Amino acid sequence: NPTANPTSSRSYTVSVGSGSIVPGTTDTGNHCDDCDTTVALPFSFQLYDQTFSTVQVGSNGFLSFGTPYDFFYTGCLPNTNFTYTIFPFEVDQITGATGKGIFTTVTGTAPNRVFNIEWRACQYNGATTCLANGDTSYEVQLVEGTSTFRVIFGAMGSATTTVGAVGVEKNGTVFTQYSCNSAVLTAGLKI
Repeated sequence: NPTANPTSSRSYTVSVGSGSIVPGTTDTGNHCDDCDTTVALPFSFQLYDQTFSTVQVGSNGFLSFGTPYDFFYTGCLPNTNFTYTIFPFEVDQITGATGKGIFTTVTGTAPNRVFNIEWRACQYNGATTCLANGDTSYEVQLVEGTSTFRVIFGAMGSATTTVGAVGVEKNGTVFTQYSCNSAVLTAGLKI
C-alpha cells in the first residue's frame, strides 16, 4: 500500500500485508514484447505532484503516467528513462504469449472506486515464448480520490522471484524502491 507522505510529495511510505488480485475483464490490447498501451483512467489519479487521466501499461511491468521506456531493464531503481511511473514488477516480460496480456476492471462506486490493472505475463524467452516456470501474475490497484496505490502479487514462477524491481519513481532522483532482484515476491503479498 504505497501512500504519498502527507508532509512531502517527494516520497511514498510502504506498508506490507496480504491481498488478492481482482481479475481484469477488459483487455487493454497489450499482447506484445517491449511495448506499452495507453489506457484511459476511469477517474483522475495523482502521482507525486501531478494528476493524470491516462496511463501507459507496459509489457515489462510498468505503469507510466509520464515518460515510458519500452526496452527491458533488470536493474534497481531509479530508472532514469522513466518519469511518474509505478513499477509493480519491472523486468523483461512478454504479454503476447497465449493467454497473456494486461487487463483492467473497476470495482466500487464513485467516489470510492478502485481501478485494477492486472498483468498476466511471463519472463521473456524468445519472440513469442515464455521462460520455463516464468509465469507472472500481479496487479496495481489505483484508489480514487487519493494518491494511494496497491501492488498485489499472484502466482510468481520460481524463475521470476529473484529478478525485477518493485517501486515507484517521479524521476531519476525521487523514488521509493520496495525490492530489487530479491526473492521476496510471493502469491498474496500486498504492498
